[in-house]
Amino acid sequence: SCRTFQNIPDTSVALTLPLNKNKNTQIAHFPNTIYTKQTNIMMNPITKELEWNCSTLPSIPDFTPLATTHASIRSSTSANDITRRLCECFAKRSLVTEELNADEARAVVRCTRDAHTTKIAVQLYQKNESKTTAVIVEVVRLSGDMLLFRRESQAILSAARGDNELNKKKKKEEEKKKNPCMSSTKRPVLSRPVPVKKRSRSGGTTSQGDHDVHMHMAIEKTDELIKKDRMDACIIGWASLCALTDSSTDGGHGTAVHASKIVLGLDEEMTTDIHMNVFEILSSRCCENTRSDIDEVHTSHKTSIEIEIALRIRRLAFQALKNALHTLYSTGNVHLLQAQDFKHDLIMLLVEEMKFADVSPCEASMAAACLKVLFLLLQQNDRDSHNEDGAIQSEAQEVLIQAKYTGGCSYADLAIASERALAALNARNNDVNDVVDVASQ
Repeated sequence: SCRTFQNIPDTSVALTLPLNKNKNTQIAHFPNTIYTKQTNIMMNPITKELEWNCSTLPSIPDFTPLATTHASIRSSTSANDITRRLCECFAKRSLVTEELNADEARAVVRCTRDAHTTKIAVQLYQKNESKTTAVIVEVVRLSGDMLLFRRESQAILSAARGDNELNKKKKKEEEKKKNPCMSSTKRPVLSRPVPVKKRSRSGGTTSQGDHDVHMHMAIEKTDELIKKDRMDACIIGWASLCALTDSSTDGGHGTAVHASKIVLGLDEEMTTDIHMNVFEILSSRCCENTRSDIDEVHTSHKTSIEIEIALRIRRLAFQALKNALHTLYSTGNVHLLQAQDFKHDLIMLLVEEMKFADVSPCEASMAAACLKVLFLLLQQNDRDSHNEDGAIQSEAQEVLIQAKYTGGCSYADLAIASERALAALNARNNDVNDVVDVASQ
């Protein structure tokens, strides 16, 4: 049977892809993973653009001070124009909208960058002055990383004002005209000091053997923290695993490569449960995450804090998997990944995750980044296995196209990651030069 996209805006990319009905698959490599039928690939139509129309705005409550992160917009701009700018900012900066309340003029968004996350509340007020009416946009941190909040709050307030690159240049020119001394004052360029080599307790410089000891201790400590029942210790353990697998902060000592091997189960020197814990968390959604199950989770006996912690740990597990695949591929350890047989099982797991891109766009964007690396690995394998992977690739292509348009409406990182994964998938049928171009993205 065939399935055709009917509501894709651009008809040039509409596809008709073969699907296999009556096919239930269960993967032995992930014992807790049960995959659904391939006939219900699209759980819902393509996500529409964010809509937040506030006809009336509440007034500022008495005896309630505003946060320092607020902006007063005194112009003829209506409240709907401001909310439209904010929705565009949410989609462009890949902020997950958890609440858009038009009656109370309130929005709650979540920002996730690598292992850091923060939850932000955006509140609109109306301030009636003597001659004009001003709209107050207040941004408040509800939880999460403070530095990430400061950066995102500035972007949200700039979007609410309607600041663009042209307006920013005009403001800088006006400031220079008001204060001409500012434009003539130049600070001397300071050279960076030479980095000091780390010294061991014995007085000499640290050797490779000492570094290996510290690396093994860090991985063992991370494994212990992940197994803790305490929420704070567990989150610290998962965040440490993301840091250990990040090649950008490795410093050339091989810590990221070694930790990535452990995450993917390719290391035989150390005995840890990190690999099992990572894939157990990643495969849990394929059993439990359906439309009815999502509603049941919110009405279950679990508290909101427990649900939030579980979702955060799952995002950290995806980040660790993404870092591990990217680190091994970028450092030239492709042979380690090609020698394993879990690639096809992992692709199916990630494709199942991407079917819920409208519910969890952050996890779906990281799944798309992982799929890009796996498709590049399949490209470098023998072409004899191309026919065997045809059904999986057809399903992956359809889901990625859906995720690309979903991300284009509400989550930019998802659209970018899906487009790169599609390029890697299509490059398998093209020249090797195309694969090199995709891998460099």
